[in-house]
Amino acid sequence: MPATVTTTHTTAAMTTTSAAIIAAGRRKHLVIQNNGPNTIWIKVGAAAVVNEGYRLEPTGTFVMSPQEGNLDVLAVNGITAVGTATALVGESV
Repeated sequence: MPATVTTTHTTAAMTTTSAAIIAAGRRKHLVIQNNGPNTIWIKVGAAAVVNEGYRLEPTGTFVMSPQEGNLDVLAVNGITAVGTATALVGESV
């Protein structure tokens, strides 16, 4: 029988100060979508910094999975250069 996977959906408010999008965990898959008007920069395992890490444009999606070859269980942090944005998060464990 295949292993059971549970997906949890949350949101994270992003501002010009680095903040956690999702804490470290035993994830198997992670999806982050930028649901705001401003770009979000994402860093895994460290504080987010503008113009470093992954750039997530408005309506853009970031996927972390074994298939993408970038699965990591460390905390994921985000930041905006100006204004705010909401990150929609789906994490499967």
